[in-house]
Amino acid sequence: MRVTMRKRLAVLVSAVLLTTSGGLALPAQSVFAETSAYPIAANAQTEGGTQTKAGNERTDYIDVLVGKFVSNLRELAAALANVDYDTFIQEIQSGKTLAEASGLSESELADRLVQSIGHSLEAEVQLGALTADESEQVKKRAEASILEAVSGSGGADSFRKDPVVGRQIVNSHIAEVVQTTATLYELNSSQLRRALHEGRSLASVTGQVYGPLADAITEPLIRELDLAVQAGKMSAEEADSLKSEGAGAIGKIVDTEGYDSPTTNWMEQYGQHLLYNKLGFVISQTVALSDKEEEEIVAALAAGSTLAAASGLSDTELLRSLSDNIDISIDQAWLEGKLSANYAERLKEQAREQLTAIIHKSGYGVNVQQEARQATYEDNWETCETEENGETRCTEVTEEATDIDPSSYTDFKLNNAISELAAIANIDIDVLLGRLASGESISRATGRSYDNLIYELYSSTSKQINRYVSRGIFTEEESEQIKSNYTSGLVELMTQS
Repeated sequence: MRVTMRKRLAVLVSAVLLTTSGGLALPAQSVFAETSAYPIAANAQTEGGTQTKAGNERTDYIDVLVGKFVSNLRELAAALANVDYDTFIQEIQSGKTLAEASGLSESELADRLVQSIGHSLEAEVQLGALTADESEQVKKRAEASILEAVSGSGGADSFRKDPVVGRQIVNSHIAEVVQTTATLYELNSSQLRRALHEGRSLASVTGQVYGPLADAITEPLIRELDLAVQAGKMSAEEADSLKSEGAGAIGKIVDTEGYDSPTTNWMEQYGQHLLYNKLGFVISQTVALSDKEEEEIVAALAAGSTLAAASGLSDTELLRSLSDNIDISIDQAWLEGKLSANYAERLKEQAREQLTAIIHKSGYGVNVQQEARQATYEDNWETCETEENGETRCTEVTEEATDIDPSSYTDFKLNNAISELAAIANIDIDVLLGRLASGESISRATGRSYDNLIYELYSSTSKQINRYVSRGIFTEEESEQIKSNYTSGLVELMTQS
């Protein structure tokens, strides 16, 4: 007996547009993934031609991949030499090379590191994440980094550093100045933000002298940068420069009257996500506000009525009540530090504009049609057969599209990168966006390193691209371009604030 069981719905679900009979369209996925909130999601036309939004030059994606395999050389060297890691790090911090700290010769340690990374690369080729050629390129570049690292003084300050960790530490601490102040002086952070909004400064609210207050807020930043140096993620010189920069920025914030956090890309994306979710319940909220049953309102809409008329409420009353409900959520997000006060007000205006259009649209929400805006690239399921002895054997079946535009595919993957990150980190998308909007880096918000995050996202996409190449859907040249553009987008996504 043959039974087909859907293992999972489309790996890459298509973006869907919900269109009402009245012509008003709302995206069926989060607004932030469909708007310009993502600066990396599409190609931009310039006088010099088409470029990715990640920059004028495509990222050398092979070099980015190398980071995955050489970013943890200290941990790997200690493990391969079978020495205690804490002792190993103390030796490194005293100025010894990786080889000296490991107790192995430079050539022996280098050979072990190269062999270990080689095994990891072979496994990635077997999984389909890397081609044999890509594996060889990564191995050669990793080997060059390893040879430099094993002989470098102080654990090879010259070997590959985390390219963004320092900047993200500074950005996070600057974004969290208000929360840090509230924690240090046992204040309610919401009340503190309200006081700032009324025109006061952090110094006046806390009653602290400017200098000591700024120093106290800066101390956690200095401590985290020092830890990053000890972990080999940045040089002492870079940390000193960032300490000075961060202290200067925090000092200005402390003495600023009416300070408001700058609006970041993540705040805008979180705000659009919040607004989309709230607008999705307009009909049910209208039912709650009126004295009518849902069936009665839906029937009126189906007959061509507007939501305002169907509710029995005046346009002004319905709009005010629906707007007030959304405003409460926006204000709460501001008080939690997920939105700036300025952007919160702009978001409220946007909500009112969209609500006005919704309540005056004839037949809103009725006869919804789903119109695919992009092709579903792949669908996986299992076909299972039950043998005479009762055993069931299942075979995974993959159905893939046969005509895919490389540029659209790249844009689609980048637009869904945050959703994929949330799934990788096992975090709800609302929670992840909230953390990012509050100032946390992606690494901190997900609990994963920069290099590992990029590689996990790249790996799943690369497997699919490599399958498309094998089936003739993409050429080798298109594959290389997609991977480079996609990696460029991921790098910008990981480093934006």
